[in-house]
Order: sequence, then C-alpha cells, then structure tokens
Amino acid sequence: MLPSNRSWPMGLLISVNGALELHQYTPHSDFCIVVKDLPVLLLEVTSDKDRVDEHRMILQASCVVRLGNALLKDKSPKFVLKAIYVDEGYNAVEHTFYQREVGLHSPGKTINFLAYCWMTRS
Repeated sequence: MLPSNRSWPMGLLISVNGALELHQYTPHSDFCIVVKDLPVLLLEVTSDKDRVDEHRMILQASCVVRLGNALLKDKSPKFVLKAIYVDEGYNAVEHTFYQREVGLHSPGKTINFLAYCWMTRS
C-alpha cells in the first residue's frame, strides 16, 4: 500500500500535444496498492469540480496496464487494474482496465495517448 504522500514506484514520460520533447512525471494517488512494483488498485477522491483527478487516474491506469502486459513473461494480455473514483457526493465509480487481445474483437473507437512508462526503484 502506498499512502498519498508517496510516489508510485514507476514514472511516466509524456509528450504534450505531439511535441518531440518528453516530460517526466511520477504519479501519486490518494490510495494505491502495488504488487511487484506495479499498481493494481488505485483510489482517487475528488478535489475539484471538473473531475480532473478522475481523468488523470484513467490515463495513468491505461499506461500501467500496457506496461503490465509488456512485462508479463508469457506475453499474453492478462494484466488487470482496478481504479475507484469517489466524487463530491461520496459516490464511488469503479473502473476496470485491461488490454484486449489483438484480432479477437471488432474494431471500435480507438484513442491513442502518447505516454511511456519507466520503472524506478527507491
């Protein structure tokens, strides 16, 4: 478990608006359970009216799922991450993040976010 005052054991490299320059970013969560250096459960409690925390949590979770699947030894996409967002009315929204296997599902709307993950050790 990581309390809110601790960084994740991994970071992200982010390209803003397709620029070539990459920015380093180390995520934090209000609550996080980490197994083998990868978050498996995230919890965010709202701190703004625009739900920016929820949008940030969704982007972070999608990056972690891609990294988790890339690190699996058998190379099959099986990494699953749960994320919970608590809004201003104390309603909890649960998200389940996973990566589909290529070719098994009909193509839907795809959104590509350019983000890279790297591992750090304390």
